[in-house]
Amino acid sequence: MSNPTAAELLAVSQGSRVAFKGKMDSMAIEINHLHRDLRKVADWIIDVEGDMETPKKRGQVSESRG
Repeated sequence: MSNPTAAELLAVSQGSRVAFKGKMDSMAIEINHLHRDLRKVADWIIDVEGDMETPKKRGQVSESRG
């Protein structure tokens, strides 16, 4: 086996950086999706807590947040 040249090492290094950045971008997108979903759950919990605190007349429908 021969030793890699400086150009080969640089190419591998740059390729690794690009792959790492792509992975980090993908993870950031996933984190944003999870954050959005958690906000929806938190809003739903707030709505349910509010519904439990205010008694409703029979047949009254609660408004949901969009």
